[in-house]
Amino acid sequence: MNFDRITVETLNSLALRWAVLEHGAVWAAKSLPVILVATLVIGGLAAAIREMRRRELPFRLIEGAFVALIALILGMAVNQIVSAIWFRPRPYDAIPGLHLLVAASPDPSFPSDHATAALALAIGIGIAVPWLRNVLLIESALLLTGRVAVGLHYPSDMAAGLFIALFAVAVAQLIVFKGRRLLHRVAAPAVGWIVPLGPPSPAPASQGKVLLAAGLLSALVGMPIVIEAAADPIRLHPEWLEAVVLAGLWTGLAALAVLLIRASGGAGRGMTTR
Repeated sequence: MNFDRITVETLNSLALRWAVLEHGAVWAAKSLPVILVATLVIGGLAAAIREMRRRELPFRLIEGAFVALIALILGMAVNQIVSAIWFRPRPYDAIPGLHLLVAASPDPSFPSDHATAALALAIGIGIAVPWLRNVLLIESALLLTGRVAVGLHYPSDMAAGLFIALFAVAVAQLIVFKGRRLLHRVAAPAVGWIVPLGPPSPAPASQGKVLLAAGLLSALVGMPIVIEAAADPIRLHPEWLEAVVLAGLWTGLAALAVLLIRASGGAGRGMTTR
């Protein structure tokens, strides 16, 4: 059976079997998007207030906010292009006997807008506030798991959202790196009436190029694998070999995601003004 289908059916059946899991999955699918945005806003403000005690606002916070915003816009634009090319039915429409635990959605299943948006914001802000990125990634993981469990998405929809988010963050960082001095001139008067804005950091342009290359590699390598796994999964004999290959594939993709997230944090340290 398809790995996607097995995962959806397993999580959905567990949610139906245990009321606490059902309530948790429904809550995560419906409420966590709002909580994630609130966490981003409150966490960003808390980080800014903490830094302003030093009589200066580090410019990296402005950079991080713009990276997250640009990555969000770019990622959602890419999602619209992909979903227009390939309309994948939702699991509750494609899998007989699957129970939809929330309201139906007319949008295609692949890729997941929630995954792209949540991960773009989490990874994007991570260049400025690593601890906030970690909190947002935990909330994102719960959100994405919940949306699979309620029958709205396949795991490969979420993986596609991850790859698109990584690509979008890499491009957004390159844009911000290249235009940091212009951004500083625009932002300095806006925040100067509260606290002076620190100078733009001399981060090497090569860091942005490395991140862009990593994002492109992630998209070029990961997206075809995700699409292939969703549409016509790898089938090997004996069955245990197929399980080993799939486990290795998803472990490798997870390792790639971790490396790119760490690279995002490293780029943020390179932009630190202190």
